[in-house]
Parts: sequence; C-alpha cells; structure tokens
Amino acid sequence: PYPLTTVSDNSDMYVYFSMTENQLLALTRQYGDMDEALKNMPEVELHLNDNSVYDKKGVIESISGVIDRQTGTVVARVVFPNESRLLHSGASGTVVVPSIYKDCIAIPQTATVRMQDKTIVYKVVDGKAVSTLITVAGINDGREYVVLSGLKAGDEIVSEGAGLVREGTQVK
Repeated sequence: PYPLTTVSDNSDMYVYFSMTENQLLALTRQYGDMDEALKNMPEVELHLNDNSVYDKKGVIESISGVIDRQTGTVVARVVFPNESRLLHSGASGTVVVPSIYKDCIAIPQTATVRMQDKTIVYKVVDGKAVSTLITVAGINDGREYVVLSGLKAGDEIVSEGAGLVREGTQVK
C-alpha cells in the first residue's frame, strides 16, 4: 500500500517569488496583456543564500492572477536549469529581475536631495541653482537614479554636493 521509494526529477527547478501589484500593473501596461509580458520578460538571475550568483539564467513561466490582500503581491514562478544539482527543494535565495530603460537619463545619486517622498535636483540656469522636482525609477543600483520626469537631455545640474546648495546659489 505504500511506495518503496519516490522518484523525482530535479533537472529543472521551480523558484517562486513575489511581485507587487504595481509591478504587475506596470508589466501589463508595458506589454498589453500578461501573455505578451511573459513572452517578452527578460531572463532573471538567482542569488543564492551564500550571496553567490547561480550560473544559469531562469525564465519566468507564470504569474498568478490572484493578488494576496494582506501583502499586495502576486506569486511568480521561474524555471532554472539544474544540471549541476546545486539547487535543492526548500532552499532560499533572491530572484533578480532586470529593469530595462531605453532613451533615459541617468544621474548620480549625489546630485539629488531627498525630502520626505520627493527627489530634487538643482539645475543650473543663468549661472544660478534652481531647484527642480524630479521623478526617479523605484529601482536603483545605489549609485545612480534613472530619471522618469523633470529633466530633459541637455539640462545642466549640480552633480555633487547637492545637499549643500540652496536656491539661487551662484554656480560656476
């Protein structure tokens, strides 16, 4: 009545991770629908628990359509090839989904001042610092921000020490 052994195939491993409702909405808007989003999603990386990066990239196969009301997230599933048998059931890690921005402006974080939930840069206009509210992407690399609005190509900004500058300060 009971099996003598259980055979399982772990040549491919499924990794589950959460995605926020806003990320889900952004994907749907970017690609038109979820099927198109899944077809066009970039490959993802897996950072293992020991901070190493798994040597194979994964593909997002599915995203749940049900939003968890308590966390505001949906569950996504990635499949990673596991020929080396390094991945094990129950292990933990971090899934890294790349963000791709085309024709964007990137500025150093040292060029910004954060006030509550706002980000400000100082543009140089007629030799003087003029504060300008900008919108930046929520994901950053710790060194630069991707500017979504508030700056255009060719704008001059104070690139370092923005926290020491005041409105109208003479800038050389």
